[in-house]
Amino acid sequence: MPLSAIHVRSVGMLSSTRAEALAHACVSALDALYGEVIRWDVSLQPPLAPWYSSGYAVRAQAQLRDGGVIAIRAQGGDLEDTVRDAFDGIGELLLRESAPPAAASPAC
Repeated sequence: MPLSAIHVRSVGMLSSTRAEALAHACVSALDALYGEVIRWDVSLQPPLAPWYSSGYAVRAQAQLRDGGVIAIRAQGGDLEDTVRDAFDGIGELLLRESAPPAAASPAC
């Protein structure tokens, strides 16, 4: 199976090689579990002013083979932890998306 396309960009800040490498590693791990993603878009954003009341923002978006899109945004004080949080969240969403629908339960 071909690997999905990955686009990681830093918005309003210098690029972070470690955060970008972490994003690529997270994508590779999720691609190994869920083969339906054809494109990943990841945005890394710095804290907004005032810096002490906000944190880094990471937006991860997965474009699915069937045309659907799953996206999540995480925010936190540490960029690498925020990248992990975003991919943990999108992994949960992909798990739900790939799970077979539950059988309809009878009405009470």
